[in-house]
Amino acid sequence: MLLTTYAFQRAVRHILGMGDLPILLLGGGGYHPPSAAKHFTLLTALVLGQELDADIPVEAEYWEELERDGGIHVGRDSELTVDGEKQAEIMCKALQDTLEKAWKRS
Repeated sequence: MLLTTYAFQRAVRHILGMGDLPILLLGGGGYHPPSAAKHFTLLTALVLGQELDADIPVEAEYWEELERDGGIHVGRDSELTVDGEKQAEIMCKALQDTLEKAWKRS
């Protein structure tokens, strides 16, 4: 899907803002361990309401490997196009409806 860390942050931020629904966030693997580590670090910080510096501390274990593709973020952020924004809204609404239905059944 070629999603960047920015895209993952936007998705999780939307989920966190959906109201009083209980949320369980689960992590998964990744094809490139340094990128997966960056994604999980950024998402954990987001959930905890913390801002992270874009630079990875030099004293970090595996700094060279983590820094190779340029700091904490993976990929370049881009503005959503109007069509992309509409598609994102449709997907987010569908997700929210599904979660609300599941919550009401439980």
